Amino acid sequence: MPWFMFEQDFDHRFAPRAFKAYKAGQTVLVTSECAKAAEEAGRGKRVKKPKATSPETDEGAVAPFPAASERVTLHDTGEGDGEGS
Repeated sequence: MPWFMFEQDFDHRFAPRAFKAYKAGQTVLVTSECAKAAEEAGRGKRVKKPKATSPETDEGAVAPFPAASERVTLHDTGEGDGEGS
């Protein structure tokens, strides 16, 4: 699986009714099939594995987890019976 830098938006269809949308500027790990299709469409290029950096300091950096400011914490409101009603 290669690392790929998308220079333009690209929708990779991997099943008849399913696709993954990639945005311009993303550098992500993709399947070889996706990389080949995106290259043939002129949407980006294969790159070396990027260095992991903090998303707060380097725009466009690859971060394996959301930044603390982007994380969502769910809290029990005490309403309902806990059974989904």
